[in-house]
Amino acid sequence: PQSIAVTSELMISESLTIEGPGARLLTLDGGGATRIISALTTVDLEVSGLTFTGGDPGGFLRGGAISTSSGTLLTVVDCHFVSNTAYVAGALYVLGSLDLRGSLFELNSSSGRPSALLVANDAVVVNSTFSDNTGGDWQTLFENRAPVSLNHVT
Repeated sequence: PQSIAVTSELMISESLTIEGPGARLLTLDGGGATRIISALTTVDLEVSGLTFTGGDPGGFLRGGAISTSSGTLLTVVDCHFVSNTAYVAGALYVLGSLDLRGSLFELNSSSGRPSALLVANDAVVVNSTFSDNTGGDWQTLFENRAPVSLNHVT
């Protein structure tokens, strides 16, 4: 397994696909000092085959591993989100839509709410596992403000 130390946020400003070799083979590590990825404009962002760990934007910011702006479609396939933290949504803060498949959320935390992810628009979550995530104000795992489809989620 390999690890890449992310020392500053990867700022995404155009549609992009990031394909890793497999979540058990490549880790992006924020070292507890930075969020790993931000999509600040309306883009399509797809990530697959990666582990995201140690993401922390600091202060009262949202989304330890990934944060997206409104209108963004975030597609996550076969990724692990482990030990990320933020004030809101320890792993993913998605102001757009989310298509999440075959992924693991473990040991993510927030001092606010929810512990693992927040999605503002439509969400599809399939074949994914949430384990030992912790939140502050609300002990919720997943907060969604629009229709959500869950299939084989544990």
